[in-house]
Amino acid sequence: MSLTDYINRGLNEVMENETLQNLEDLNDIEENNEENGNKKVEENKNKNLKNRKRSVMENETLQNLEDLNDIEENMGTVICRIEN
Repeated sequence: MSLTDYINRGLNEVMENETLQNLEDLNDIEENNEENGNKKVEENKNKNLKNRKRSVMENETLQNLEDLNDIEENMGTVICRIEN
């Protein structure tokens, strides 16, 4: 085998190994990106659920305050009638 063939074979092996390593690195990067994307999706889902729960609780609180206001008005009306 000539020196040129030997060098070319060595270079080809190095390039093949480098290409394989690059492909493996790309796969790792894609997997990491996918995992990070999934985490962000889960975090957003959790935020949305919390916001929905908060909205429901706020609406219930407002409804309770309106009910209390109605009760107080009714009690005030009754007290005024009793006093008169």
